[in-house]
Amino acid sequence: MYFSRGRVEKVECPLIRSPYPLRRPSKGQQQYLETLSVLVEAYENDQHALDRGQSPLEILKHLLDSKSMNASQLGELLGNRSLGSKILRGERGLSKGHIRTLAKRFTVSPAVFL
Repeated sequence: MYFSRGRVEKVECPLIRSPYPLRRPSKGQQQYLETLSVLVEAYENDQHALDRGQSPLEILKHLLDSKSMNASQLGELLGNRSLGSKILRGERGLSKGHIRTLAKRFTVSPAVFL
């Protein structure tokens, strides 16, 4: 179940499945969801953490590596195939548009690239 502004939508989750739509989750369901969110956050911080001391270019290289992308694929993403290698060599900086595109593609905050 998913609860959003008074609406109830069905979401498959075997541990909290109910044949009846509920207006509010039970105390046990609330505790389960809170625990689950804490565990997911801890996992993401551990497995997908970015070193805050890295430069935006180093972070970009790490993200590209994690998605098995090369310079030409980066360039294609940004609209110009040759642009990817220039950015990775430090010859070109990232524009605001590039930053928005990269943040959306890698699901990170745009601040990562500033």
